[in-house]
Amino acid sequence: MTQWANDGFETDPRVTQILDIFAKETATERVLLRPEATIEDLGIASLDLTLAVFQLESVFDIEIPVIAARPGTEFGTVGELVGHVIAVMDKARALNGAKA
Repeated sequence: MTQWANDGFETDPRVTQILDIFAKETATERVLLRPEATIEDLGIASLDLTLAVFQLESVFDIEIPVIAARPGTEFGTVGELVGHVIAVMDKARALNGAKA
């Protein structure tokens, strides 16, 4: 599982997009979305989390795979979610670059 570093939270412009989408889809105050914040502590329902993931997939034109080791609980923290999405985006970019 990729854990997004705290410094990446502040410097990678993709993080802002991810968190803005996540906040909107889960009706969570954006200021609460810190790397160490747990999905459980934020009170985000699994359906809202699923809808947020679908929206992230749609906006970024990616497919976020289920993590086999943790099905249903892939993202314990906001940092884990962001790290996973960034990793998928990077992998998709690398694959698309290889096809060009």
